[in-house]
Amino acid sequence: MILGGGTGGILITGTDAVTGSFDSIVVNEDAVFDEIIIEGVDVVEDRGLGKTVVTGMYLGAGRLAGQQYAELRAKITSIKLVSGSVIAY
Repeated sequence: MILGGGTGGILITGTDAVTGSFDSIVVNEDAVFDEIIIEGVDVVEDRGLGKTVVTGMYLGAGRLAGQQYAELRAKITSIKLVSGSVIAY
């Protein structure tokens, strides 16, 4: 477990899907994503993440569609890698 900002983070290194309720992803080692599910939708292609994403990149879940307040943020519910490693918060 890696801690950041007072909340726990989880290191993801394998190619199996990891499920949970995450606000963001930080790329730990250059990574290629198979899927990132946010509120039931795979956003890899829509966000241009179907290629190598470099170390240090921060990927936030964003707000729920139509919402304007930070407390109504969307959640990342599944992350699946092809390669690399990320930390999900």
